[in-house]
Amino acid sequence: MIKKYLSDPSFIVGPFFKDVVWETINNKVLLTFDDGPNPESSIIILEKLAKYNLKAVMFFLAENVEKYPKLAQKFIDEGHTIANHSYTHPNMIIMGYNRAYEEINRSNKIIYDNIGVMPDYFRPPYGRFNFSTFNAARDNKLRSIMWNLTTYDYDKDINIVKFVVSKKMKQNTIAVFHDNDKAKNISAESIEYFVEIAKSKKLSIGTPEECLP
Repeated sequence: MIKKYLSDPSFIVGPFFKDVVWETINNKVLLTFDDGPNPESSIIILEKLAKYNLKAVMFFLAENVEKYPKLAQKFIDEGHTIANHSYTHPNMIIMGYNRAYEEINRSNKIIYDNIGVMPDYFRPPYGRFNFSTFNAARDNKLRSIMWNLTTYDYDKDINIVKFVVSKKMKQNTIAVFHDNDKAKNISAESIEYFVEIAKSKKLSIGTPEECLP
């Protein structure tokens, strides 16, 4: 169990996907959130990020942007970076190039049509992918962003989040949290703890613009 929580996908598969971003470029740490916008969790996340004057990358599901465009707009208004996390959250490891391209392209269009932003970044759902996934993202003019610290907040256990963050946070960390129903009850405490540990380790939390290529 502990081995699972301390695993680093960038170490295992990163060398095979050199065009994919696995860490920040400036020694700072970066907050990212997958699956939003969500009416139960997004407001909590917005409030905590504003409290600490933090900016994050929000990997939105286009399906949710369609449902909650005003909520998505709040993230833009507060200076966060909007990115593509697919339309319906499929398992893209089983998709060939054409299906992956269509899924990503459709998501871009829906995000743009609803909130007027064309994403620059993409992250595959579940963090599952194959070579076609990232080729399709590249051909949609998107840079693929993964992570080197997953908080496991979707397990709904703040103690797991605290364990992983305290053990794994380091320079160049890209951390993934979730803007969804599974994580909503611990979102506030998770962000608070992330900030606390960054401070204790004398690490700066950066903005997307300075942390990503």
